[in-house]
Amino acid sequence: MTTNSIVLIVVAILVALALAGVVAIFSRKFRSDRRLLGGATVLGEMAADAAVIQHRDDLRAQHEGRLADD
Repeated sequence: MTTNSIVLIVVAILVALALAGVVAIFSRKFRSDRRLLGGATVLGEMAADAAVIQHRDDLRAQHEGRLADD
């Protein structure tokens, strides 16, 4: 192995470690942001959206029922 090959391998390892560090920092940041938002998760947000849509549909059905009765 030449000196250039060793230098390239060392640089590649350092870049990989730096990238892993950046990913770890951002994952911690976003995890703490979700906790600040009340522990919102993707599944929790989907459940909340489904509840809103169900409520909207129930109100529409009640409104249409009243119009049919009139």
